[in-house]
Amino acid sequence: MYNNLWKAVIVAAFLAALSPVQAVTVDDARALLEAGKAQEAVDLLSREVAENPAYEAARVMLAEALEKVGKHDEAMTAWKNILDLSNNEDTLRKARMAVSRLRRQELDKTQAAETAERPKDPFLLDMPPTDWEGLEKIDDSK
Repeated sequence: MYNNLWKAVIVAAFLAALSPVQAVTVDDARALLEAGKAQEAVDLLSREVAENPAYEAARVMLAEALEKVGKHDEAMTAWKNILDLSNNEDTLRKARMAVSRLRRQELDKTQAAETAERPKDPFLLDMPPTDWEGLEKIDDSK
């Protein structure tokens, strides 16, 4: 009986010791993002997620940091992983919105590339030659 009690105390102490460290990591990453050091935040959060895969706040912050750095493919993967793993409704809503935003950005880039190939002014298209002879003598007096 005492053996199980000690195990429970040790597990509780371990979890209590782990939580403040995780909060500090996310706070540090948030401070780095606000200071414009997004790549450093990505590195810090990547290590944290590798060490604590169940730490949802670090996963969300990592996905946001990846977007800020411009690594949209990795951010999309991170958001999709959050959709698969999370049970928190607020986090799921945030992840769905992020996936939609990243898809929209991807579609906008594709559309911009397609429209860049087209002429910008439709009146500058090559037109077949027109025979204008006789058109200057139109009688519209009737």
